[in-house]
Amino acid sequence: MLFHDAVYYCKSESRPPSHLFCLKKRLKDLFSRLFTFYDNNAPAVVAPTIQCTSSTMDQNPLMQKRPGKFKMNFLKWVLHYYLTYIIFEILSLTKEKLFFLKRRVTVKKGDDAKVPSESSPRPIYAAHGAIMIFHRSYFEAGGNFDYGAFLFGEEIFVAETARQFGLQIMFDPRLRVMHHTHTSTGMIRNRKNAGYAREAIAYCVDHFFRESKSTNINSAHISRLDQK
Repeated sequence: MLFHDAVYYCKSESRPPSHLFCLKKRLKDLFSRLFTFYDNNAPAVVAPTIQCTSSTMDQNPLMQKRPGKFKMNFLKWVLHYYLTYIIFEILSLTKEKLFFLKRRVTVKKGDDAKVPSESSPRPIYAAHGAIMIFHRSYFEAGGNFDYGAFLFGEEIFVAETARQFGLQIMFDPRLRVMHHTHTSTGMIRNRKNAGYAREAIAYCVDHFFRESKSTNINSAHISRLDQK
């Protein structure tokens, strides 16, 4: 199964027209490498290395393992209130900056051995929403983009959809894209975007992280994936 019918998803980024040619060339290079690497046995979703333009941090994998119900419900509580959400955002940005500074100091000292480097693809739970590449097997199995929220949380929706149908999301560091971070949503969310984030986490928790007899999930597939 080839990726000739692949679909890629990326959040809209407001970039000047002068960037369009470079974007087309980079996408062409990306898909050329993709076709070469996955000539057969392609995963349902591929997550490339996503390097921030503001740092050297790789945004993938977003989540290596599925979060527990406690963590998801805690995030739902944090995002429910604007003040706690802003504090959470500031702490997350601070952690990102500290990671960048630590890595830059390590590289400056010439101790490259301490800088994590990957070259082999591996399965993950969730890919970063900046860009995801879908193989047609995702849709043939029953997957879709009918997500019930806006702007945030699509990573969890795709991860749970893949989990439901026994599909694989593969992080492949051999594929690389650059990401101009926060151009869609801003560094610190305003109340409108905070409301979207609150609705997104509530949707994900209510649909995927609560025990329900009506939840249509293939338990055999889930058991096999969770053991990996």
